[in-house]
Amino acid sequence: MPDTVLKIIEDVKKNYILLQEPNLHKDDKEEALNFILSHQNDDVYITDLIGDMYYNGIGVEKSYRKALSYYKSSAKKNYALSMYHIGDMYFNGIGVKKDYSKSYKYLSKAVKLGCKEASLDLGVSYLKGLGTIVSFNRAFKNFTLSQEINSKDTSFYIGYCYYMGYGVYVDYKEAYKWFKKHENKDSLYYMGLIHLNGYLDGKPDYKLAYKYLSEASGLGNKDAFVMVGDCYLNGYGVVKDISRAIEIYREGREELKHPFSYAKTGSLYLYSDDVEHNIKLGLKMLKKGADLKSDIAMLYLGKYYLYGLKRPNYKTAKKYFIEGVSLKNPDCLYYLSLIEEKQKDKVNSQIHLDEAINLGSIDAKLKYAQTFITDDRIQRRNKAFRYYNEVSKTFNKDALYKVAVCYLRGKGVSKDSLKAKDYFIEALRMGEAKSCYYLGYLYETSDVIGKDLSCAFKYYEEGSSYNDLLSTLKLADFYMTGKGVDVDSSKAIELYEKARELGSGEACYSLGMIYNDGKIVEKDFDKAKDYFLDGDTKGNADCQFMLGYYYYKGYSLKHDNAKAMKYFRLAAVGGNRDAKSFLNELN
Repeated sequence: MPDTVLKIIEDVKKNYILLQEPNLHKDDKEEALNFILSHQNDDVYITDLIGDMYYNGIGVEKSYRKALSYYKSSAKKNYALSMYHIGDMYFNGIGVKKDYSKSYKYLSKAVKLGCKEASLDLGVSYLKGLGTIVSFNRAFKNFTLSQEINSKDTSFYIGYCYYMGYGVYVDYKEAYKWFKKHENKDSLYYMGLIHLNGYLDGKPDYKLAYKYLSEASGLGNKDAFVMVGDCYLNGYGVVKDISRAIEIYREGREELKHPFSYAKTGSLYLYSDDVEHNIKLGLKMLKKGADLKSDIAMLYLGKYYLYGLKRPNYKTAKKYFIEGVSLKNPDCLYYLSLIEEKQKDKVNSQIHLDEAINLGSIDAKLKYAQTFITDDRIQRRNKAFRYYNEVSKTFNKDALYKVAVCYLRGKGVSKDSLKAKDYFIEALRMGEAKSCYYLGYLYETSDVIGKDLSCAFKYYEEGSSYNDLLSTLKLADFYMTGKGVDVDSSKAIELYEKARELGSGEACYSLGMIYNDGKIVEKDFDKAKDYFLDGDTKGNADCQFMLGYYYYKGYSLKHDNAKAMKYFRLAAVGGNRDAKSFLNELN
């Protein structure tokens, strides 16, 4: 750029600053304005600056029409900042009718030319599919660019992406950090939800949840207003007051005209034990919410027709889920995929499940992971593990447990006993009793974490206290053999009985063999037979083998080779090796 033009630009800047002086004399103002206007064609920066003057009413009467004209003049010469200004005007409907196609056209060009100011609006365009396709990866990338120029709104959108898993893995701590950077009505709302659900450390902080939701509500966030009602309904961070909750929902309906209030009121009358059930009123409220385009109301209605009747009404449920899908509700997509699966429409079911996952449905991620974690294709196993891992960050006990099992068995990820142990402990902390068995197993068998039978015993004992079957069986074995504890056959028998009542065929076999062998109790073939018969009903192959043996030998049962062969065959199919040799002998 020639020095003369640089000098003109500097002089234009000085006069622009001068125009903003509040007590500037009229003649000086006119002189400054004339100087700027006289150089409007000397450089695109000056043309754009004059557009700013008309946009903001600096030194001239505000005119969006003239601002747009100047912006377009410099945009034709590929001035990125002017392209951003035009895109922003079309995006927000400032001085022109909203036109997302035009806004996307200018914003995308501006970003390509290096204008980071345009990246926030472009990110929102990709996030919501305004004038372009929905692309969470591109949305997050543009929000990251926008953050470099410290846009306050950007911090919310980056936090929102981390919260929803849009273009990045779900990370509630990272989301909270970004929300905290600039506390507005929306970021406060999500901070409240994070505390309400215990997404930071697995423990809900209801006081902070109520505090942030109340603040967001006070600043005008309508969803937060309704969630404050939920706090009163459940006593979250405030004294439980059902009447106050119902009043808040009423205010939301009648004063704010907020569809979410209808959805919450409807679900209250349909499902809550805190008020008298009123299906007619509940459905009326939900349908009103649906009429007002509440995706949550559509979700509740769909679930009612799917699960709330004696027989599912798939047609009506599907209708509401499809309406919810049109409003981009991820859970409606998930339930739609379940109906299609029931109706043998595997193609659409998988398409909608994938779409639900992309929109952040936790249930959809768990469904995919459960389906494909044992798939023959490594890519699907890896993807399944990734979804379990993402959901585990919500402190979902099932996901934490499944991640631990994946690390233990090397499904979708490399085997890692230490990581498995850490996830089992976290799952146990969240109430997943099945973790006790695996923690006991690791301390019983793993050289990596260090064998410790006393530690294994404690975990099996804890698991049994939660009525976990596998833990109870292991604890019985420990008492029977003296592993990690003194031998106590009476305690072992008591625990085998407990495991049998919990549905264990293996426990039936152990009890049967105790009475069959007669080493710690008096030998009793009749009692042994009864346990084996019970184990047969539970499909235990070892019990079936012993029944075949009893028929073969005539122990407590009349000798019968045909029945013996029947049970040996069942046992062989179930994997009992001894049964095969007996079958050969009988044949």
